[in-house]
Amino acid sequence: MRIIWHCNLTAIIVFVAVTILLLFSNKLYAEIETAIKSPVAPASSISPTLQTSPETRSHGVNIEQITDNDYDDLQPAINVKGQISWTRDDGSDKEIFFLYETIEKRLQNIVTRENKIRNISNNPNRMDYHSQINNTGEIVWDGSDPNAAATWRGVESEIFLYKNGTRRNISNNPHSYNYSPRINDTGQVVWFSSENLRTNGDIMFYDGNDVINISNTPRRDDMFPEINILGHVVWEAGLGQEVLYYNYKENRVEHISKNSDGFYNGWPDLNKNGQVVWVTSSFHKDKVVIYEGGMQKIIYSSTRINAKSRINSVGQVAWIEDTDSGNCINFFDGVKVKRISDKPVYQGIGGHFRLNNKGQIVWSGIVG
Repeated sequence: MRIIWHCNLTAIIVFVAVTILLLFSNKLYAEIETAIKSPVAPASSISPTLQTSPETRSHGVNIEQITDNDYDDLQPAINVKGQISWTRDDGSDKEIFFLYETIEKRLQNIVTRENKIRNISNNPNRMDYHSQINNTGEIVWDGSDPNAAATWRGVESEIFLYKNGTRRNISNNPHSYNYSPRINDTGQVVWFSSENLRTNGDIMFYDGNDVINISNTPRRDDMFPEINILGHVVWEAGLGQEVLYYNYKENRVEHISKNSDGFYNGWPDLNKNGQVVWVTSSFHKDKVVIYEGGMQKIIYSSTRINAKSRINSVGQVAWIEDTDSGNCINFFDGVKVKRISDKPVYQGIGGHFRLNNKGQIVWSGIVG
């Protein structure tokens, strides 16, 4: 995975790898690398290369490197079982890879892990991005046609669902732009979609059978939705003007950031308890806000917070903050804020990091 940056006419080579942060373990784990591009296959047909490597520690927590290869491994997502999905870019194609099983081995006092990884999108005619995995191992992503004419918003794309070893197109709308899907543990999926450049984005909701438009606001850009297990959805509306909360059962939309003093309220996330977190920005001051029971609470403020934050089911929150040495991961355990890693975090649409209900964080990090 070689990325060449040009800075002041100097080429700087960096290596990008997916890393997983384990907050509650002190074991030695294994560094795994596979470079497969094959159809979805049974686990017995895949033989990953196992390379024993100790974890590194940062700020008192353990960090395990999951991949180490000559490709770009980006946009990872993790579920409560420790299964991980991500995009692998080999320079000509982008596919969704799935770490679906981990076998722990012990030799005397040394513990290693063998990770089983497979390519689940396996479509050389599409560029596959923005995967998310739920706690049952179902995965969603968007796939675009690299041969389609590009616009300022991208190229035409569809939403795909991987379930029970098979994948299928659930958006089924070949002449639209469908991006950034999210899935809950019941298999409900949300994403944002735009028909053409004259139509602003809407939030689409897949209930397992049908797709409905839950925002339906033709003159406003609605994007970056998140969904919890109850089917409740939050998203950024009006290019960050406000955060909206949708109650699926009651078919009702609530404006929950209306009392915020920020001129930008973006990239919200929510948990199963209905707690919502987002970052609000105003006059060079950024704040991480938790919304619960109709009230907003500021848990952190800085001048350099990245726009994306995450919250899990126990109210733990993670976000990215820019520092003089690069981007770092901050973690709120419900009481206090702790910095997890000082190493640069590879960023982009979706924030490129995930937090599960065990407090484990996975992200794309720049190393080398």
